[in-house]
Amino acid sequence: MAAIYTSSQPKASAVGEAARTTHAVPWYAHPALGEARRDTWLDGAAFQAAQRAFFAQAEIPPAPGWESARQAGERFARAMDSLLSAHPAETIAVAAHATVLTLYTACLRGRPPTYEDWRAIDFAAIMVIDRATMRPLTPFVTAPYDGLPPPTA
Repeated sequence: MAAIYTSSQPKASAVGEAARTTHAVPWYAHPALGEARRDTWLDGAAFQAAQRAFFAQAEIPPAPGWESARQAGERFARAMDSLLSAHPAETIAVAAHATVLTLYTACLRGRPPTYEDWRAIDFAAIMVIDRATMRPLTPFVTAPYDGLPPPTA
């Protein structure tokens, strides 16, 4: 693996630091890989309702201070395009967050993102994407990650 890229948020950057320390994989934090911006705190049911609205109405931020799904998806996709262009023949890993990963993988699949897609991504779940077709080879899976296809550039 050529490198691991993460957001600068602690949940993701801890993965990059662990990969660097344990496997000597170069790790880089990239601010555009961050979770959808949510500057307004919502609890429980209000957060779930806002997440439903986030995916249902991509152009409209579901709460004050929130990034819209379109804005978050475009930001994340631009970052991914840049990283993939920087490593055209190498395998990389990206550790990010469920909301932006839901937006990105829905785009790769050619369909709108859904609240249900977001709910289906478990903590520490991974997905393998075919670089040639830019289509997911696997759904998001959790440890022990058995049966994944080998990395290819």
